[in-house]
Amino acid sequence: MPAHTVRALPRARRKSVLGAAALLAAAVLAFGAWALLHGGEKGVSVYPDRHTLAASAATTIGFRGVEPGELGEVVVVGSHSGRHGGRWEEHPDGRGATFVPDDAFAAGERVTVEVGVRVAGSDGQRSEFTIARAARIAPAPIDAAKPVSHSARVRSFRSRPKLRPPAVAAETASERAAPGVVFVAPKRGESQQGPMILDRAGELVWFRPLPGDQQAFDFRAQTYHGKPVITWWQGRVATYRGDGVGRIVDSSYRPVATVRAGNGYQLDLHEFTLTPAGTALIIGYVTVPWDLSKLGGRRRGLVEDNVVQEVDVETGAVLFEWHALGSIPLGDSYRPAPRERGRRHDPFHVNSVEHEPNGNLLVSARHTSTLYEIDRRTGSVLWRVGGKRSSFAMGAGTRFQLQHDARRQPDGTITLFDNVAEDLPARGRESRAIRIALDQRRKRATLVREFDHPDGLLSPTQGSMQALRGGGAFVGWGGTQPVFSEFDGDGRLVFDARFRARHVESYRAYRMPWSARPAGRPAAVASTDGERTRVYASWNGATDVASWRVRTADGTVVEAPRTGFETAITVPGRRRRLTVAALDRAGRVLGTSPRIEVRSAG
Repeated sequence: MPAHTVRALPRARRKSVLGAAALLAAAVLAFGAWALLHGGEKGVSVYPDRHTLAASAATTIGFRGVEPGELGEVVVVGSHSGRHGGRWEEHPDGRGATFVPDDAFAAGERVTVEVGVRVAGSDGQRSEFTIARAARIAPAPIDAAKPVSHSARVRSFRSRPKLRPPAVAAETASERAAPGVVFVAPKRGESQQGPMILDRAGELVWFRPLPGDQQAFDFRAQTYHGKPVITWWQGRVATYRGDGVGRIVDSSYRPVATVRAGNGYQLDLHEFTLTPAGTALIIGYVTVPWDLSKLGGRRRGLVEDNVVQEVDVETGAVLFEWHALGSIPLGDSYRPAPRERGRRHDPFHVNSVEHEPNGNLLVSARHTSTLYEIDRRTGSVLWRVGGKRSSFAMGAGTRFQLQHDARRQPDGTITLFDNVAEDLPARGRESRAIRIALDQRRKRATLVREFDHPDGLLSPTQGSMQALRGGGAFVGWGGTQPVFSEFDGDGRLVFDARFRARHVESYRAYRMPWSARPAGRPAAVASTDGERTRVYASWNGATDVASWRVRTADGTVVEAPRTGFETAITVPGRRRRLTVAALDRAGRVLGTSPRIEVRSAG
């Protein structure tokens, strides 16, 4: 490997990925708070940061907080592999660059990065991180798709015979429920698996079955470059660890982008959040060798590191990377280290991450029962809520265990789903959704609101809590509880539904606005017994269909209101050919089916 110094590209030679206006807009919209907080400080952030003890051998090195031309001489040296040459790639927002080494680093070596300007979080111009040693471990068994049942618990449609989603029972569907449709992603049960949208009554609006053993997690509506999209994680699952990609589709259900993790990691199932800057917050799980003897485990043990990344959706550039291993002490975990050979220790189990208003990150680690604020510039843990070493005194009702889906709300409170039990005993408690307030001056956490199900549900895995306007909440009750519920601002249950198909789960559940017109055409089938012609019409994913119009070849027209995902329409007499049009509330045609040849009944 050639030994030489890598210099940052001079400003005149840099090629911008985006236009100047787009760069400025992205920087102002997404990083305004970050720039206000940190813009006056000198120092560049370096990722992987100095806390990292198990970076990928294929890692790149990210520099954030300065323009590439403002970096001094950059020297990258591996303790075993020596100096590394490489190339520079400017970040799309103009606030940093990535150094891509020509060669991979050596397993177990210490990498030093001399920057030429002060490194954020230090008094010098140098940063260090360690490369993980390779782990030898048998792959975990894949969570195989179950055979699809032909019982009434699984839906079937004449016009869309390839769709077999789980039936949903909406036991409560009040008009007081918030506007919007329901987003869930059925998996693991006797139905097809995939992202699914339901209307206010719990009736199917859209379903996309996934092939083979693939599952969908974290399905919801988001915004990408100012336009509404729907997103989900898609891939295969092995013991609640995912190997997949992030999917983004537009309001016609056409693909917009596919997101992958960077630096040699696999995108895990737990989080896929888009930001106003056109980036995605994601998580990766990676197993590395580790001495667990001080925790009662094996000296030659295996530990699971959790990697948080922010990646640019369009280019795949890694703009931020943080590792739980090295940042969170292993002793903070409530999960004991295993003694069995080849078994992984999962001490953190990070399951949600999002930007805070101050530019830092809020991270939830389930197996430490703790929320962390992570300094975006340095990767340092600024404070903890919950767990063994909380920075805040936990007031009455604020103690949570094995939580999911921690979110900072506009009023400064934090919401989360408190699972309560799995590794830890329930001790008579039930799962709930809570909102807590943090008093930064007094260092005290206070319970603001909690929502629990009237049936007293206990959910050991998965779950979500979405805060709604007016103080209400939409709650997904997690894996073993196939229930999703909405509470209004007074705490009343205004929507409550469950999957009817056996063993079906959804990782999270949301109620969100969504309006869509599919790129395809409505589907229909028709048959006749001579006395009448029966027509079945549907349009998978259309949200604005109010009624259907059947027009036969001889000019007969029959209209019928939409009665669900598939509407049955009766036309008198024997018909040979017809078309079906989807109409909105004003009677305007939204889409028309191909010409349908009528079959003979029986």
